[in-house]
Amino acid sequence: MNATTGETSNVAATATQVLTLALPKTGLQGVSELLLADIGIPRGVYRRLGLSYDPPFDGADRVHVRAVD
Repeated sequence: MNATTGETSNVAATATQVLTLALPKTGLQGVSELLLADIGIPRGVYRRLGLSYDPPFDGADRVHVRAVD
C-alpha cells in the first residue's frame, strides 16, 4: 500500500494491524488498527521541518494511533 495515497498494486494483503514509522501517513486513513513506531528521531528534527507534531512515545517503542489526519 502506498502510504501517501493509499493505493495498492495488483496484489495486496489485508492487514489486521499496520505499523508505520515516525509519523502517521495520509494514505493509511482506512486502516482499522494503526500503530506508530519510534525510530529515535529527535523532536528538534520535527521542529526544523516545520512540523508541529509532538511524538507521543514517552519511552514506549510504539503507540496506537486512533485516527490519521
